[in-house]
Amino acid sequence: MEILAKMDTINAAAFRANIYDIITKALEENGMATEPIKGGRLIDLGNSYYGKIAVSICDPAKIESWREEYSEQLQKKAERAQAHADKEAEKARKAAEKAAKKMGEVIPVDFGL
Repeated sequence: MEILAKMDTINAAAFRANIYDIITKALEENGMATEPIKGGRLIDLGNSYYGKIAVSICDPAKIESWREEYSEQLQKKAERAQAHADKEAEKARKAAEKAAKKMGEVIPVDFGL
């Protein structure tokens, strides 16, 4: 992989300013007020809540590892969601069996597991 030179400060500042302008215009077109603060911009979310955005110019050498970390995070989230869904399906199956036993008959229940 070719090693790229770090972006100079003037170009980085110009890119950040341009990105902030794009974001600010888009937010204000959607009725959200923004204001500049040190290190970014505040977004008025209403009801006394604010969001904060900050734009950074990143080292290209780190991008692939960030993507891999994010992919791993999504995979773990999907695994947790599947485990939760399996647990809920098992609880529903047991509840159906219990209800059927109370009624005095066994009704087979298929939850597609």
